[in-house]
Amino acid sequence: IMAHYVRVMPHKTFRINPSVCPPYNADFDGDEMNLHALQTEEAEAEARILMDVKNNMISPKFGGPIIGLDLDQISGIYLLTHKDVVMSKEEACQLFADAGIDIDLPDKETFTGKEIFSMLLPKNISIEFKANCCKCDEKGYHECPDDGYVVIKNGVLESGRIDAKAVGAFKGKLLVKLQRICGNDVTKKLIDDYGRLGIAYLMKRGFSIGISDLDLPRDVHKLIRKEIQKAEEESHELIRQYNEGTLKILPGMTMAESLEAQILNTLASSITNVSNIVSENIRRSDIITMFEAGAKGSIINTTQMAAVVGQETVFGKRIMGGYLHRTLPHFAPNDLSPMSHGFVSSGFKDGLTPFELFWNIMNGREGLMDKSLRTRKSGYMQRRLVYALQDLKVHSDGTVRNAHNQIIQFVAGEDMVDPTKSDWGKVEWKNYL
Repeated sequence: IMAHYVRVMPHKTFRINPSVCPPYNADFDGDEMNLHALQTEEAEAEARILMDVKNNMISPKFGGPIIGLDLDQISGIYLLTHKDVVMSKEEACQLFADAGIDIDLPDKETFTGKEIFSMLLPKNISIEFKANCCKCDEKGYHECPDDGYVVIKNGVLESGRIDAKAVGAFKGKLLVKLQRICGNDVTKKLIDDYGRLGIAYLMKRGFSIGISDLDLPRDVHKLIRKEIQKAEEESHELIRQYNEGTLKILPGMTMAESLEAQILNTLASSITNVSNIVSENIRRSDIITMFEAGAKGSIINTTQMAAVVGQETVFGKRIMGGYLHRTLPHFAPNDLSPMSHGFVSSGFKDGLTPFELFWNIMNGREGLMDKSLRTRKSGYMQRRLVYALQDLKVHSDGTVRNAHNQIIQFVAGEDMVDPTKSDWGKVEWKNYL
């Protein structure tokens, strides 16, 4: 529950800034919310001080930001801060105007994307970290070939690309630094401005995907088929060993359980290999941009669309239910092969066979059931926890006591650290000297 300032607008729906969607876990597909209109001056003052959105940007759960840029906003900022982005003064002026940002531009002919990003940053901000797109093993400062090591000195972005690791909800290191050094009001304004700037740049550049973005060369398709075939052959070899009684039994498992675990492991490692092949050979497109920036998705999603879906599971195991000794009447009794137990060797773009579609639907149904049951269960669990803990209070001596003045903890949280004042649960005081 948070306090928002009202802006009266036409029509009958709530409209909220995309940046406050993550803490509510809200999206725009028919979600409902409850609105509490404050009745007294005291309630209003309490809401303004304790519940205002800008005073709840850092999560009391993990000490990171729960309000930040999301989805297209992150993709836009990521593309804007690419090292090759250069625009004229007129284009930069138009970009800021489209974003609704009033700013005086320096007197020069051209601006890089990094310079445009830096114009909004306060001058007392300095920070270094690896961005989401950095694949290097080195720790600390290094020349990243993907421009993935972010260096900001005195409010100037010197290197690196800004992505979810910098300004995203749940991950944004730059947002935590801003909140600590510049306060809530400055951070709130910057989240708003960068969100608008990211969207404005996307609208100028264009951002779209098509079926052809998932095309792979013929030789790559052959390589993927070979990898899948190899995994299926290894699975058949495991089944042969099982039937002969020579299969290696894993600790704490029966022979049948060992077979299932080893088949799952074999198929999973083959999907990982296929993912690596796809990431090395797929051409650059905005699908890649989205998961590189940390805005949405991953290489696994791309692999499932372009190459192979992989093993469908129900309750974390291969699909076992169905008819007596077999999953469908089309298979031989006691058939343990990957194909007869939910392995999908096609990708969504090429299309699934009727069996594969059936496995996929079974897995999808489990997802729907699990989601609705889990939501209910976790909601009730939270209600019971809140009710059980509602009288706990941190007293002036640092102890946590209940309504009967009984000591529950001698030191709040066992470490006396308020997560909302910490850096991901730790007190990194050296960063602020």
